[in-house]
Amino acid sequence: MKTKIILAIVLIGLPLVAYNLYIKRLYADLTQTLYVKFNPTESIKTFKRLSQIQNPSSDIKKSIADCYYALAKTSSDSIYAIMKNRYYSIPKDIENLAISNFDEAIKLDSSNNEIFYDFARFCDKTNKNSKAVALYSKLIALNPGRENNKEYFLALIDALVGNGNFEQAIDSCSKELTIAPIESEQIKGDGYGKNIRSQLLIRLARVYRKQKYQELALNKYFEAIQSEHLWGDYHQTYSNQWLIVDALEEIGTLYNDIGDIPNSLRYLERSVGIVNGRVVPWSLGTFSSNVVRRNWILGSIYLKVGRKQDAIGAFERAVERWEHSGQSEIEGEWAKSSLNNLRYFRNE
Repeated sequence: MKTKIILAIVLIGLPLVAYNLYIKRLYADLTQTLYVKFNPTESIKTFKRLSQIQNPSSDIKKSIADCYYALAKTSSDSIYAIMKNRYYSIPKDIENLAISNFDEAIKLDSSNNEIFYDFARFCDKTNKNSKAVALYSKLIALNPGRENNKEYFLALIDALVGNGNFEQAIDSCSKELTIAPIESEQIKGDGYGKNIRSQLLIRLARVYRKQKYQELALNKYFEAIQSEHLWGDYHQTYSNQWLIVDALEEIGTLYNDIGDIPNSLRYLERSVGIVNGRVVPWSLGTFSSNVVRRNWILGSIYLKVGRKQDAIGAFERAVERWEHSGQSEIEGEWAKSSLNNLRYFRNE
């Protein structure tokens, strides 16, 4: 009888010991790949094996979420690099892998702002606007209080416009504008809080422009750039500098669309003059596509009205910045082609 009891204990006990040893080994492997070597792929494999046996702790889940996030970032960064080439075609397998890893990261860490924001930006850049709208909306819900979610709110407006939800974008901007003036007077610092009103007005102008309401769009642009706070912090604040440059360019191109060339040149020259004159720090020119595009647009309008010498100057600045950047920007190629043609015919 004793022999049978001992045998039963052994038969039951050995699997339990083996089970516990296996779990300890999985935890040891997970700790090694997570916290020592940080090998996301191996960590996820071990995590999946462990999850089949028992529910891991919340800390481990968050650490595995970081692994999925790291893999998602690798895929998304690869896609962003591909998108710099104007002839790009996004490989579906890489895109799907990025989406899958972002989704898994969010499942395991559903309160991580950074993961949500990077996923939303990825959807923005790859034209998955409805998904971007949902993600930005979730971010706003995760961060109650208007001071905490301004950046997400502005991104949500852009995503709504990209998704064609114009009326919702207008309604959201209009509601926020009823509060923004009071807030802009209270917030100090780098100017971001102060220029929230101008950013909302510019987005509203963009929506009206897409709807072909040019006069409404112009009114909102002018209201935005006439902000006392915007110009008051102009020389000190990075965001204000680009906000003004962008608004002036958009006013200029809108005037060009409606056939008002004198006003188009007036505002485009102001926008380009700020960048080329280095009133804005030249380090901002690392966003070379902005500089190249602005000069190319200005040169094209000069050419349209027969100001060939001015066009050559604008195209030369565009080409110089384009070649300096080393990026494949279509406006740089167009500027170079136009410049070569102008020089050829001038020498004929």
